[in-house]
Amino acid sequence: DWSSDVCSSDLATATTGIVGPALGLALLDASSAQVPGVVAALLPVLGLLLIPAVARGVPPHQRANSQQTSPIPWHALGKVWLPLAAFVPAATVYGGIYTFLYLSTSNAPVLLLVFGAAFAVARLLSGRLSDRVSPYVIITPAGLAAAIGMVGIALAPDLVVQAIAALLMGTGIGAVANSTLSGVMSRLQADRSEE
Repeated sequence: DWSSDVCSSDLATATTGIVGPALGLALLDASSAQVPGVVAALLPVLGLLLIPAVARGVPPHQRANSQQTSPIPWHALGKVWLPLAAFVPAATVYGGIYTFLYLSTSNAPVLLLVFGAAFAVARLLSGRLSDRVSPYVIITPAGLAAAIGMVGIALAPDLVVQAIAALLMGTGIGAVANSTLSGVMSRLQADRSEE
């Protein structure tokens, strides 16, 4: 069904975010800087070669009727500022983890693997939970978990505590990301139904 298709596509997309950064840093630690660079250059080429195989399962594109297309709801943007504002700190931390974690600890490959897996699972589970409760119920505890995880990674003395902190952080940021998206969608849906 549709929900299982969405879950499958989310997991397939998330796999690269879970494995890629950790593998790249592990390659960097085990070799010279050129090896991850060469791998990063070759993988997109492999992706290009796979496009014909992927395209076989995609239905042909149909041009949309100009009368059916709805204009961009610029007036609704004022209604989505709250979930977007909640997402900005989470997005900043997400980018910071991938950018600076390697500079702060030698455990970065393991921590990024834990963080990425927790992020992906939390996105899926918080999406299902958002269908049952308001997404705004999820944002505060998820943001708190992310903040505790961030402090734990910064101050933890050993790998085990850092891994628990990375788990908390990935779970919190993943839940915030999905819940804020659900909040934006619900507000836009409400705005459309008022028209």
